[in-house]
Amino acid sequence: MEQNCRLVLFKAEMILAMLGLVAHVLLKEINHIITSLKYGL
Repeated sequence: MEQNCRLVLFKAEMILAMLGLVAHVLLKEINHIITSLKYGL
C-alpha cells in the first residue's frame, strides 16, 4: 500500500516537473513573440 502511494507521488512529481518545463518554454516563446511584435512593426 505504501509503495503504491510513493509511486503515485513520484508520478505526480514527474508530471508537475514536465508541466513546469512546458510552462517555462511557452512563457519564453510568448515573450519572444511579443517582443518581436513590439519591435518588428
